[in-house]
Parts: sequence; C-alpha cells; structure tokens
Amino acid sequence: MINKRYHVSSIFSLAVEGRDNLEAKETAARILRCSGIDGSVVEVCEVNKVEQTDTQNHYPGTSGPKRQATARS
Repeated sequence: MINKRYHVSSIFSLAVEGRDNLEAKETAARILRCSGIDGSVVEVCEVNKVEQTDTQNHYPGTSGPKRQATARS
C-alpha cells in the first residue's frame, strides 16, 4: 500500500525557557523550524511562580506556561 500525503493544520503551544521574551520567541521559532513546522509565534507570556510548580499544566489558562509560545501554521 502506498502512503498518501496530508496537510495538517494545528494550533498549539510550546513551553520554552529563555532570559527574556525575545529569546523565548526565538527558541520557539527555532523548535518549529527544526521540526519542519511552518508556524509563527504570536504570543509570549511569562509564568508566575504558582504555574511554574504545576508540572501537569498541559492546558494552561490565559497566563500560559513559562514563556509560552503559541504557533499557528
């Protein structure tokens, strides 16, 4: 059986670390690019101390995970 090609669109977020918002944005963009994902970083939000200790926070609220990067492709 021959595999078919599919185009999949998605909205997702990445939790990355950085010294500041710019470094977090660049890190997220690099992760996307190196993974073969054509995406754009649209928001970066720093996490407060309470959110940093929540390791099960896979679906964050509006404040997001530490230096959240959300990409849309």
